[in-house]
Amino acid sequence: MERHGRRSASELGINVVQLPDQDRRPEPPATLGPRAAEVWRDTVSSLPPRWFEGHGNLVLLESFCVHVGLHDHYAAEVTRAIGMPRRGPGRPKKDVAPEPGEPRPPIGELRAALDSETRLIAMLSSKLRICRAATRTSQSDGNTLKNSPNPKRLPWNE
Repeated sequence: MERHGRRSASELGINVVQLPDQDRRPEPPATLGPRAAEVWRDTVSSLPPRWFEGHGNLVLLESFCVHVGLHDHYAAEVTRAIGMPRRGPGRPKKDVAPEPGEPRPPIGELRAALDSETRLIAMLSSKLRICRAATRTSQSDGNTLKNSPNPKRLPWNE
């Protein structure tokens, strides 16, 4: 007598293929320094698992992480050159001015390098869609994703 209902995969003779883990996030390349690898892990963990699919995105992400590390370095050098105390979380509250007799680095060149790194970080974060402005509409209240249907503008609501 024939059984009613769905047949199982084994009854149909179908080989079930296991898909790769969908929650797997890319690991930082071994070529990245410790600070850049930390930025990589923080960035990747803050977004959905498959956000950086494709080799092109991983190359951009690697570049982004390197530039964040360079930005941090130049920011510390500018702070040191002008003799400002560094403030903020995880930073010492002591003065970081150069020692007496130690040459001061050229502030103009450092500020230009810092500005360049800031611009590159902004461009790469936009290309990777990791900054808030790259994934939100300007007309929305800041919570609506781009390319998502706007309930106020659906044809059947007009």
